[in-house]
Amino acid sequence: MGVSTILLPFILLLALPHVQSSNTSMSFSIKLIDKYSPESPFYPGNITFLERMEMMVRDSEARLKLACRVGGRGKYFYFLLDTGSDLSWVLCKEDKGFHFTDPVYYNPYKSYTHSEIQCYDPVCDGSCKQAKCSYGIGYGDGTSVTGYLVRDSFLFKAPKELTLKNILFLCADPKSYKGSHKVKGLLAMSSSPKSFTSQMSENIMSRFSYCLVPLKENGIALINYLKFGMDMGYLSPKVQKTKFLKPNNLYLLELVDVSVDGKRLHYLPGAFRKSIHSGFVIDSGSAISHLHANVYWKLHKAFEEYFDRLKLVKRESCLDGVRGISGIQLCYRLPKHIKSFPSMTYHFKDGANLKIAPEQTFIINRKKGTLDLAIMLDPWSNVLGAYQQQNTRFTYDNTVNLLYFVPENCARDPSS
Repeated sequence: MGVSTILLPFILLLALPHVQSSNTSMSFSIKLIDKYSPESPFYPGNITFLERMEMMVRDSEARLKLACRVGGRGKYFYFLLDTGSDLSWVLCKEDKGFHFTDPVYYNPYKSYTHSEIQCYDPVCDGSCKQAKCSYGIGYGDGTSVTGYLVRDSFLFKAPKELTLKNILFLCADPKSYKGSHKVKGLLAMSSSPKSFTSQMSENIMSRFSYCLVPLKENGIALINYLKFGMDMGYLSPKVQKTKFLKPNNLYLLELVDVSVDGKRLHYLPGAFRKSIHSGFVIDSGSAISHLHANVYWKLHKAFEEYFDRLKLVKRESCLDGVRGISGIQLCYRLPKHIKSFPSMTYHFKDGANLKIAPEQTFIINRKKGTLDLAIMLDPWSNVLGAYQQQNTRFTYDNTVNLLYFVPENCARDPSS
């Protein structure tokens, strides 16, 4: 959905022990289903690693989503997990009749735990239509949805079942939904007061964490977990931290420089602020990273010079098949004798350094002999995408306005 809706690439299985009061702190993990897993309803079948990467880059769609049951009855719905969205939404179909049997949408009138938000409610900052608090949401990629505000229970499938009551969200009209994502809802994880994270802040201590498992060469997608509360996994002595830029509901970072193969590129001060969001957005919903033209071409040249020394031959068409104002701009034919590749490092203002391993800097396919830089030219934004977040644990701690990160073999997540 683009940077304004930053979508964690997961299918989250919502089913959570009942929270007794707002003073109850808790820690729990939720299984995230990869889009490319046989467990996923969006499973594209037995395709190769390269085919999956082509789909991810072309569609720029979240890999991982979550399954949620709303209102305590009926089937689970598959949600996008979005660290950039302010308000969760669920596609609804109202029917007060006894014989409503459509399992595709959430029906608030079949949920004994639901309540509508009235126009006079302080939480209503939308318009008033038919005594309901109407609301509309739009995203950078053109996706939009409208509806009205309600509260109801969310149920997640976790190692232990858990029910969260009175969650505020948008009951969205399916006819209003304009978007390509085949989901029935979205779980908002920004720091906005209406987001799921903020509503649960006292229970989860305003913390959540994830560690993205890389796709394997054979295309197999492994299990990921989203963690809440104390069980964050950032107690390693190698942990680093950097502050989020405020005030902003997006998770913006102060990026000041980039290194290629250990050599700083020496960007001018403020270079990474010259974008639509005035910062570097950490966005697990973007398939790969994006850099604005103001900063992209300097990085492009550094990698180009590195591979020119190795006499690699450029390909005419890169992985996404797009050139011009956006898309992957740098790609090569990969000879069999080339065994090592340069890493890159993002340097933040407060001294933290996020090193990106070669396996996450490039999309490497040995069988086809191709090498693509896993960074796209973007006319608007600077974004740290999911591909470059793999095998690093990221912890968002909104109590202290910090992002913690540390290298980790995500396939060995103790939640599994």
